[in-house]
Amino acid sequence: MKKFKRSRISFIGTLILLSAALTPNSLVFLGDDSRYEVNAAESANAADLADVSILKGTQLSSKNGTIVNDGVKLEKNADSTYDLNLSFKGTAVADVGLISPKVIVFAIPEELRGKIDGPIMINANAKLLPLVPGDIPVVKDLVLNVGDLVTRLLGLAKPLGLKLDSLEKAFEGLNSLQDLGSYHASFEGKLSPDGKYVMVDFTDGLGQYVRTTYANLFNPLKEAVDGLKFTGLLAILNPVLDLLKPVVNSLLDLVGKIANGTSDVLTNALQANVLGDVNFDFSTKVSDVTAEKAKVTAMAVNKPVIDLDLLNTIHANGDSLTLYFDKVEEDPLVDYPVASPVIEDVVEGMISLKGQVAINKPVPVGVTFNAKVELPNGATLSGVINEDGTFVVPFADYQPQGNDQLKIVVEASAGKYTKTSDPTIKQVIADPFLHYVVSKPAINDILEGMPNLDGHVALAKPIPAGVSFTAKVTLPDGTTLTGSVDPDGHFTLPFGKYQPQGADQLEIVIEASDGNRTKTSETEIKQVILDPLKNYQVPKPQFKSVNEGSKFITGLVDLANVPAGTKLFVQVQFPDGLLRKVAIENDGTFSIAIADKNLKEGNPLRLVTIAEHPQSFKGKVSDSVVFAVGKIPSLAGYVVPAPVVNPIFVGDTMIKGTVKIVNPPEGTSFTVRVRFPGNVYEETPVNADGTFSLDISGRQLAVGTSVTLNTAATLGTEAAASGRVIVSVGAK
Repeated sequence: MKKFKRSRISFIGTLILLSAALTPNSLVFLGDDSRYEVNAAESANAADLADVSILKGTQLSSKNGTIVNDGVKLEKNADSTYDLNLSFKGTAVADVGLISPKVIVFAIPEELRGKIDGPIMINANAKLLPLVPGDIPVVKDLVLNVGDLVTRLLGLAKPLGLKLDSLEKAFEGLNSLQDLGSYHASFEGKLSPDGKYVMVDFTDGLGQYVRTTYANLFNPLKEAVDGLKFTGLLAILNPVLDLLKPVVNSLLDLVGKIANGTSDVLTNALQANVLGDVNFDFSTKVSDVTAEKAKVTAMAVNKPVIDLDLLNTIHANGDSLTLYFDKVEEDPLVDYPVASPVIEDVVEGMISLKGQVAINKPVPVGVTFNAKVELPNGATLSGVINEDGTFVVPFADYQPQGNDQLKIVVEASAGKYTKTSDPTIKQVIADPFLHYVVSKPAINDILEGMPNLDGHVALAKPIPAGVSFTAKVTLPDGTTLTGSVDPDGHFTLPFGKYQPQGADQLEIVIEASDGNRTKTSETEIKQVILDPLKNYQVPKPQFKSVNEGSKFITGLVDLANVPAGTKLFVQVQFPDGLLRKVAIENDGTFSIAIADKNLKEGNPLRLVTIAEHPQSFKGKVSDSVVFAVGKIPSLAGYVVPAPVVNPIFVGDTMIKGTVKIVNPPEGTSFTVRVRFPGNVYEETPVNADGTFSLDISGRQLAVGTSVTLNTAATLGTEAAASGRVIVSVGAK
């Protein structure tokens, strides 16, 4: 076993150079793997450079082209662009802190400003030097506390024959040099608004990488401690383990704050450079380059804002590389304007295209003009333009079709140079009726018993002049019905004598006519929907008696065999002929308010059940139930039922029983009165299902005690009672 001592361990590294944002504010041209290198000029004052420069031994080079005496000759691509594949590398100076700004700037020479064509891609690589995780101030104190407990735990485990290798190795790792690896990032950069430079601020991104990588070095300790669990004879180790876990958690809490940036412990500690070599690869394209050479410059600085003075310093003291380009021959058409052509209408059946272009004077020597027509299939036809600007281009095998689009340009040529006008797009004029598309109609659902068919058709715009539309429906017997389509595309066709039956199939088309010709849409086949209520026997409503003073008609409807999707209602017709309808509840009950109708004894009421369904045109109604309003309810003559009491035993806490309530007058409420010895009375209500219960947990009833019960009925100011029931308390 290795004993861990509270020893001081040297801290190797303190800071990484470039904290690279994953999405930089702007682009930097950097690189590695150089083929051609040009070192920075030795013209800068060392003290001035020390104020801003953060790299030493820097080199700016090109990864493509051919080396010449003082630079690199780039080769032009087939599309007249040049590939820039540059590399910038160096080593960090020792006094760059973790939070100090780290910015790479690529100064764009005037010859290349506005010439960058396409994305600017950057690949950054930074090698980090190792450090000892447990030697960071504040962290170190917690690591030493952990070490004391780890030593104790290992010392206790060894005599038991238990090896805690993962724990021992994890703690050793915190006190040993650990590799932070390399930072890698790829991204697309952007030019400064004035196009004079590209920069990338790497402070935050690489700083986060350092914090996260540092925090990950503590994962083996967390995993080792989380995996410890002692049982049996090894349980004697648990007291030390219980001390170790909170100390480790305190350490991990601090490490977590370092990782998420809420603790500046690592930032304060890393005040010296731990960064090794730094490499940045840059690639983009430039186009329309007219200069024969341009000098690009790169520099790593500690300023997040690039002002004019700093940019001048970079130009004067940064690493520079001269790029050479092909000599540009003078294009005689570069400033000559080529006008767009004016094209005569092209109609189906024509054999050529005619047009004219205004030829600007003077015309450069040797320039000729041609008209070029691009056909819908991509083929190109051409014709010579006359001196007066007119031209004719034969169509040859091409037959213009309505709505074909032709693209016509004028091309000026002078040797190897050409210049093309903006295109004129000409659409072939179609026969408006021949090419008019009549849309297939959309038909609303047709239900059994409906008197007409409704539908809609999307009328394509523009509608040829003089064209009208008719909807036609073919019935199952072959009969055809017609109806006009309104300007919005809607139509209604009355069925007349035809009565739609379930499963009937109707065929509907839209016919367009210009007076001489007709065009018909695709056929829409619509099947009549079978009335789901057709074979459903709507049940009559069952109801409770209604008397003078009743506030509601209540009752029940049998919900057996109700077709899916059906909604049921109960409707009452009052003596004045007015109707009132309510929806039936999910349990089949219903309640219709009638308090406002002031009904009198003998008034007739008519109840029906109404079934409605989205696929039933008329719905369905049950047979009527007609009855008369009864007199005002009274308890006179009503026999109040006596309670039926469950046996009562010594120690019971409840008296329970039932009352069989049969056809009580509307509005009657019931209670059970209980008399205990000493003429002590208590009451309890009778529930809607006839049950009742009374809490007697506070009474001590002896064996043989008599308890008397009866039922009391109340209706308004009236009251009535049942006969008495006497129950004796029994022994258990």
